[in-house]
This record gives sequence, structure tokens and C-alpha cells, in this order.
Amino acid sequence: MLSDPDAACFITPDGKAITTEISGWRNAAVISGHWALHRIQQRAFASRRAAIGGEEGWRS
Repeated sequence: MLSDPDAACFITPDGKAITTEISGWRNAAVISGHWALHRIQQRAFASRRAAIGGEEGWRS
């Protein structure tokens, strides 16, 4: 998927297809790390929201 020019324009940071093996592994590590950090952020936000009483605690 990373080597396909049509798909790479949406996935890779520079919009170019991956041509070397090391670049492919690096990009895969970056993508998986991004999603891991995203999940940590979601959990932190959910625990903060639960601590203040859910949606009712937020100002409108």
C-alpha cells in the first residue's frame, strides 16, 4: 500500500510512494506510533470527562 503512488499520496507525509525497504519500515513505525499516541490521548480525555460527570459537566 505504501509503494502504490495512488494510495501513498494520502498516507505518506510527503505524498510520495515508498521506494526503499528502510523507508517503508520507518513509515510503518511512524504510522503505528501515531495511532498508539492517539489512543493514549483518547483514554486521558475519557477519564477527565468521567471525573467531571460526563457531558453534563461541560459548559455549553
